[in-house]
Amino acid sequence: MPILVLGYPLACHFAALTGRPWVGLVWLGLLFAVGAWGKDGARLPLAALTAAAFAGAASVDAGLGAAVLRLAPILVTGSLALVFGETLRPGRTPLVNAIALRSRGTLPPSAAAYGRGLTLFWTGLFLLLTLETLLLALFASDRWWSLMTNVVNYVLLGTVFIVEYGVRRLILTDIPHEGLVVYLRDLIRVGFPRQAAP
Repeated sequence: MPILVLGYPLACHFAALTGRPWVGLVWLGLLFAVGAWGKDGARLPLAALTAAAFAGAASVDAGLGAAVLRLAPILVTGSLALVFGETLRPGRTPLVNAIALRSRGTLPPSAAAYGRGLTLFWTGLFLLLTLETLLLALFASDRWWSLMTNVVNYVLLGTVFIVEYGVRRLILTDIPHEGLVVYLRDLIRVGFPRQAAP
């Protein structure tokens, strides 16, 4: 799965530059198929997404493949904005806090406030990226669309993630912080909570 996730933007970039959108769609289908493996609660939706991606790849000759490929980044960033934003509703635990609670068990008030603000920040960033990917899908050339959605946006997200990690260590001095590699390993181990319960 990590190889498929990391390789997806590269596959899409190759697909856009070479005029072979089916490559990105097949890769997306494989990503959904592997994601469905062992995920009982999400198996049916992921199976449907797998079928849709492969159907898009098969429909390239009808001119639909490139459109489906351009739709994927909009759906990804929009879904992430919803996932983060939904946990900011009253009575819910902000997603960043829910992840931290699964990892640490308890959070001091300063960390809880920081986590809520960080959840709001990620929600806003994903909303902006959704708007950007929509505008690129509608108006940009294949080369610019691919460069922005498959390269620049991922570099931006990675940079923001690393910078935020450094900022957090400076602001939240009342809690211990592990190294970046250990932090990433813990994030992968903990994963996204299915429901950020209050």
